[in-house]
Amino acid sequence: MTKDFKLLRGQDALTTYTFNTNTAQHKFCSKCGVQSFYHPRSNPDSVAVMPHCIDSPQPISVTVQNFDGNNWESSMEIETNFLS
Repeated sequence: MTKDFKLLRGQDALTTYTFNTNTAQHKFCSKCGVQSFYHPRSNPDSVAVMPHCIDSPQPISVTVQNFDGNNWESSMEIETNFLS
């Protein structure tokens, strides 16, 4: 949840990109272009943090999951049903 996320430093180096609906907020480093985290359109009250941007402790493993971005709404329904 957004209320549980606290960016400790680097806010001044971030830039925000939004797509056509301006709902998702993608945060990028304005110096190197790496996406650090974002607030997804499917759940704008949450924060998705990219594992390579976590200082400590580093994730031990990352699970890669295929996702159909062209049909993201139905893919999210499948994902939500899978997680519940």
